Amino acid sequence: MSSVELNPRPVRVSPLIK
Repeated sequence: MSSVELNPRPVRVSPLIK
């Protein structure tokens, strides 16, 4: 969830971090 606040587009970062 924190990534969503830090990154404006969690959709792209989500798969990378997860």
